Amino acid sequence: MLVSSYLLVRMEGRIEKLSANIDTLTRVLQERLAMQFPYAQQ
Repeated sequence: MLVSSYLLVRMEGRIEKLSANIDTLTRVLQERLAMQFPYAQQ
């Protein structure tokens, strides 16, 4: 149980960074697609 708790706390920071990077990547891709295909905006 102690090992599981330690790993969860340790991985939490990495998961948060990964989530932020995914959000940034999504935003950049949306911006680039909007520039490339301005008529296809939803």
